[in-house]
Amino acid sequence: MTDIGKFLIPQNATVLDAMSAIDTGAKGIVFVCSDKKIVAVITDGDIRRYIIRGGDLS
Repeated sequence: MTDIGKFLIPQNATVLDAMSAIDTGAKGIVFVCSDKKIVAVITDGDIRRYIIRGGDLS
């Protein structure tokens, strides 16, 4: 059984936090949560495109 907690990050997490969570979960996806609700989904492809466009990692 998979621990869902490793796929969850808080809304104030950095891009590096998201990358770390994606690496830990090894599924290419994380869920951004606020007040116990999912408010966004981030994939490794989203981060890759963000970096290519010159996005800040912090």
